[in-house]
Amino acid sequence: MDITIFLVNGQSLKANVTDYNAVEFTQSLNNPQILMVNIGDIVINKHAVQMIVPSDSINAPQ
Repeated sequence: MDITIFLVNGQSLKANVTDYNAVEFTQSLNNPQILMVNIGDIVINKHAVQMIVPSDSINAPQ
């Protein structure tokens, strides 16, 4: 699945994650003992993540 990761600083990253599981990822983000999370090949501080959405659900400007 192609996903887009929006960061709190306004930047965004794209990743292709074959085994993305939103429930497991949410549990990682809510775990106070975890500081970093991996999304595909990206490792990021969990506090930098604002939103993750499937890339095909983002509306292109018209």
